[in-house]
Amino acid sequence: MAFVVVLHLPPSHSSNLSSILARTTPLDVVEVSEGERIQPNRVFVIPPGYGLALSGNQFRLTPRDKEFPQKLLLIDQFFHSLAEQCGPQSAGVILSGTGVDGSAGLSTIKAAGGITFAQDSSAVHGGMPGNAVATGVVDFVLPPEQIAARLIQWSHDHRNGARNPFPTNELHLEQAEMQEEADFQEILTLLTASSGIDFQNYKPATLRRRLERRAAVCQVESLKAYRQYLNFNPNELEMLEQEALIHVTSFFREPEMFAFLKSTVLPQLITHYDEHKPFRVWVPGCSSGEEVYSILICLLEFWEERKLTTSIKLFATDVSERVIRYARAGLYSEKICATVSPERLQKFFTKQGSNYQINKNVRELCVIAKQDITQAPPFSQLDLISCRNVLIYLGPVLQSRVFPIFHYALQPEGFLILGASETAGRFESYFFLLIKRRISTGELSLSIGCSRISGWIKLD
Repeated sequence: MAFVVVLHLPPSHSSNLSSILARTTPLDVVEVSEGERIQPNRVFVIPPGYGLALSGNQFRLTPRDKEFPQKLLLIDQFFHSLAEQCGPQSAGVILSGTGVDGSAGLSTIKAAGGITFAQDSSAVHGGMPGNAVATGVVDFVLPPEQIAARLIQWSHDHRNGARNPFPTNELHLEQAEMQEEADFQEILTLLTASSGIDFQNYKPATLRRRLERRAAVCQVESLKAYRQYLNFNPNELEMLEQEALIHVTSFFREPEMFAFLKSTVLPQLITHYDEHKPFRVWVPGCSSGEEVYSILICLLEFWEERKLTTSIKLFATDVSERVIRYARAGLYSEKICATVSPERLQKFFTKQGSNYQINKNVRELCVIAKQDITQAPPFSQLDLISCRNVLIYLGPVLQSRVFPIFHYALQPEGFLILGASETAGRFESYFFLLIKRRISTGELSLSIGCSRISGWIKLD
């Protein structure tokens, strides 16, 4: 393993952290320099005054100036890049500290199939580990020495392929793969029956990664052993369901999309709009509500700018009752300061201790409920559907159900917004391409049509 230590160091002061840590370990301890290659059995320490990220197998440093605002959380930034580069080989550990830094990053690591830790009550400052645990994405809450022991076991499992022990003989290899696929399908059958969600038609690669991660957390060495573990630990099915429905979201994710929504999409939608009809929006797969309230804030700002009087009604749905409760409460930690401007915080949120709650008048514009988007359409005559980063988890069978549902639910001039990695696939004939243009993060494709042909936006 390589170890990377990220602390909140004063930007303008030199640090002795490397020399201090070097006294306590036989491993090499170095302060990271730009472009340095990551290596095993070495401790890398963040230098003061910089943000740190991984790009391939090299470190990248970003000065903490105008390009890297102080409010951007250092640990989250590194964890996000770690998850992106290392996937299931990444481990995130939150030790003693104050604030919420690292909580969002742990969610990304877990979604990528990595493993997550937080220090227990032994932490001198329990704010950071406590906030991380509150997110529900921490696998182990332990004292540091036990975290170390668990990391050793986790590393050993990866090196020796303990969770995928295939014989070298090709015939036996084929038999082993067939047996593992059978075990995988049996587990999905149990999960589908327990949750009522059609996990058997979710994308198998994503589910297998999440399932194998739970098996590693439970310290079982194969899918067969994990299937047997489920028989004796029925509560694990609920944990597996939560694992399969990991929600990675934030306020104003891909901000260029929200800017385009206000500059182009909304003006198009209100061109011939009847002010006596409510403006209707649906956000399926709403998770804990950040996307929902981001869209509402954009709508309210646009309405105010144009002095519109049309009422707004937003419907938000998700298959997970647990995240729906968060969305309804609209209560978020101070980490949202990284993506929500001070002006928006003041106008649309109320400070609740160290947290921020969406104002009641905004929350009252939402109807948030449990619903599976692969079932019958719950709404109709919608002007806008935002379904971003949901379809990437659904297999072809479920996608073939979802797009006709979206098509039925939208008004003829309505719009469908998809995520950066999503397309309408074979259902693109439902949409008519109108415009393509280049923006800062890539290509934004906007589609709009008529005669029950709905709009489609895709941000690459």
